[in-house]
Amino acid sequence: MTKQQQQRQRQKEEALKRLELLGVMNEVVEAFGKGRIYLSEYQNKQWNAVLYSLDALGYEGYKDILKTIQELETRYNVLVYHMQLMHTTDFGDMYSFLYVSDEEEYWCEEKNDIIKNGQTFAWVINDNFTDCGMIGVRAAMGGVLRVW
Repeated sequence: MTKQQQQRQRQKEEALKRLELLGVMNEVVEAFGKGRIYLSEYQNKQWNAVLYSLDALGYEGYKDILKTIQELETRYNVLVYHMQLMHTTDFGDMYSFLYVSDEEEYWCEEKNDIIKNGQTFAWVINDNFTDCGMIGVRAAMGGVLRVW
């Protein structure tokens, strides 16, 4: 196994831990372990984290999303493990790509941020901008709800 493959395997193991810390349902964790990524979509207050598997037949735009994930992972050497979609009137559709970086020295602190502060790093993308930073999250409906 190459160093890059070993790094990717460690990132995957870290991502599985973070999914569990986020409180997503077991099926989402197990699916990620098999290479599938889920998206939590905020539709309204009642349906605030509807889950979709990105490879689910018929999910609109999933090929574009998978392409974006590949671009992020290649360009920044991160591993995307979950997505959150929020529809806003000010910014349009905002896709938050939760990820594990290749900087292992920060992983413990980043897990503590999930546990203590309900926040994690994400790439946020919409039609007008792309930015990386912390977002507030909590478990909802078996998925992830972005709270700020």
